[in-house]
Amino acid sequence: MKATTAEPLVLVTRPEPAASRFARRLHDHLAGSGARAEIRVAPLARIAPAPLPARLDKRPRAAILTSRNALPALTRLVPRDVPVFTVGKSTAAAVHQAGYEAVAGPGTARRLAPLLQRRLSPSEGPLLYLHGAPLAHDLAGELAGLGYDVATLLAYRQEPRPFDEDIRTLLRAADERGRTVIVPVLSPMSAQYLADAWAGAALSADRPPRTVAFSPRIGATLERRGLAPAVVLDRPESDALMAALETLVRRHGGALR
Repeated sequence: MKATTAEPLVLVTRPEPAASRFARRLHDHLAGSGARAEIRVAPLARIAPAPLPARLDKRPRAAILTSRNALPALTRLVPRDVPVFTVGKSTAAAVHQAGYEAVAGPGTARRLAPLLQRRLSPSEGPLLYLHGAPLAHDLAGELAGLGYDVATLLAYRQEPRPFDEDIRTLLRAADERGRTVIVPVLSPMSAQYLADAWAGAALSADRPPRTVAFSPRIGATLERRGLAPAVVLDRPESDALMAALETLVRRHGGALR
């Protein structure tokens, strides 16, 4: 039987710079709670800015961001007096810091349309959705179906990448030692990338990572791809994600004695 190390390995697979921000926050959270884990940044995608127009064709009544990766496009093209609806609190904080009035959404693009309906009527003017590719949810189509005039603008592309050789070596060693690998997964696309990268690294199917799904939809994607989640959050909230990761770290030996 393989020996098990006391300290789990947590992989943060978000694109940079979000991965490093997340890793720092998780480190501080675990340190403050008396839990311990090795945290490694292992991006499974890179963000590539898309070409932008010199100016917008018309001024929007409001803008929409479902990722802070679209923030450079926002600041370049959208006046500061245009309100911005964001996917969640973290993106809202970044938008507010850039000088805009930010309205924080409930955490996922699928739950953003009801918020917009409560705050703006279709008659108030056009919306501008600054998005990335590939899209996990057709928010613009959903809003158009509700009567809104929605212009879309591709702000960035997300390009998948495999685990680099250092991470593969680390994961192979973890498998040999029976070490628990924990991966927070924050989007359905990230779930796909993780499944592809895990298979591409030829890692043992007998010891899949312990994944924490940020929403039930992400959990379902992980399930379909053979990475059944250890934890599925009912609500996509960052504090709940940190608490779930801490619990999983402790459960697998990452507690100070």
